[in-house]
Amino acid sequence: MHTIVTLLVDHQPIAIERILQVTRYRGFTVTGLKLSREDTFQQSVTLEIASDRNIELLINQLAKVYHVMELKVGASLDINQAEPAMQQAIAH
Repeated sequence: MHTIVTLLVDHQPIAIERILQVTRYRGFTVTGLKLSREDTFQQSVTLEIASDRNIELLINQLAKVYHVMELKVGASLDINQAEPAMQQAIAH
């Protein structure tokens, strides 16, 4: 399953490191990462997560990270049931 998670975090290098560390420790794989600066103090982090595990296990832990101010979970995708064009987009 692929899930999109969007976070609003402090604009500090340690914030990204902690998010990725929590994701790895919980057994999830980051298959996509997008960073964009919102303003001087905040940045948006969009993660594409792949795992057969329940995404709630990760969401509960990410919500506890000090630098995370907002967290949104997008649609989940099952790559095996996606259309062929979507499978290729997900795979890259």
